Amino acid sequence: MKVVVVGAGAMGGLIGTRLSVTGHNVVLYDTWTEHVDTINRHGIVIHELDDSILRYRIQATTQPPQLDGVDLLLIEVKSYDTLKALRPFAGLVPTDTFVLSLQNGLGNLDLARAALPNHER
Repeated sequence: MKVVVVGAGAMGGLIGTRLSVTGHNVVLYDTWTEHVDTINRHGIVIHELDDSILRYRIQATTQPPQLDGVDLLLIEVKSYDTLKALRPFAGLVPTDTFVLSLQNGLGNLDLARAALPNHER
């Protein structure tokens, strides 16, 4: 499965990394240049429940990735950043791409619909 994770913070990084480790093609997208550069240089470090510390390599970018062939667009930003984070993808999400919000808070579905007005999947 090809996945774009919008938001490379704690949850986006964790879920994106877990998907990548299980064989999915994952790209993390975030607008914070220094954070993206750090991920690309050093990977993502996860502290496991058994106290082990593992480092994973995963691709991160500040440029909105091409969405052709993307199966899942995963929204992992704070609610107040939803519109800004999804705006670069408006009109570009293929109709067969699933959009999944794993955000906390209220109103996220309405915000995603406002940012991606022609996409209902």
